[in-house]
Amino acid sequence: MTSSETRGFTPKATGKTVAANVKRLRMEHNLNIPELGRKLEKNGHPLTATSITRLEAGRRRIDVDDLMALAVALGVSPVTLLLPPTNASTDHVDVTGIGPGPAGVLWQWALADEEIRAYEDSDAFLRASLPAWLLHQRQLAAMQREVEREKTEQIQLLLLQRLSGETDRILSEELRGGTDGND
Repeated sequence: MTSSETRGFTPKATGKTVAANVKRLRMEHNLNIPELGRKLEKNGHPLTATSITRLEAGRRRIDVDDLMALAVALGVSPVTLLLPPTNASTDHVDVTGIGPGPAGVLWQWALADEEIRAYEDSDAFLRASLPAWLLHQRQLAAMQREVEREKTEQIQLLLLQRLSGETDRILSEELRGGTDGND
């Protein structure tokens, strides 16, 4: 990218987040800029040290190919680069196009677990967001969780019925003067 392509470039919230996350993760992996450049080159997406420096400083646009290659090189999901690190799901973070919101909600949206606002129901959101095979996997997993929940409820009900029956038997024996504890 030439300097004329970035002249006057000011990253928005998500661009700033990606730049900060690339730098943070690079440092956590104890990589210097040339080492990250070599990893990117090895993975087929070369970026010069100058490009990486400019990217981390928010002076270079990050395209989707950069995002994916950086995620691979840093050993994280692309979502990890897109959202700021937080300590709690209630921490507010700023995302381009959405604005500030709770980190937990934004992470769930980024992982296609919840819609933000464009869809009226989560089924429409999931159908629009996920490939059919993944949607099917999630639906099966949800059905399995529901079956397990129902089994657990049935077992609890059965145990309560048995306990209630045992309590009734003991009370009945006591009322008849049955057991006095000296058998």
